[in-house]
Amino acid sequence: MADIKGIYQADNEHLTLEALEVFKQNWEDKYLSAVQSWENNWDNLFVTELVAF
Repeated sequence: MADIKGIYQADNEHLTLEALEVFKQNWEDKYLSAVQSWENNWDNLFVTELVAF
């Protein structure tokens, strides 16, 4: 699933949001709850990713 890898492998928040938008366009119909979860919890998820580095 290249679209999801784009989210986790992006170098900064701007690129991550762009990748999330691509994922949303391609997969929202099938994975609506995942898209909504990312959007609703974005601040917590992105900070967690930065701490992991």
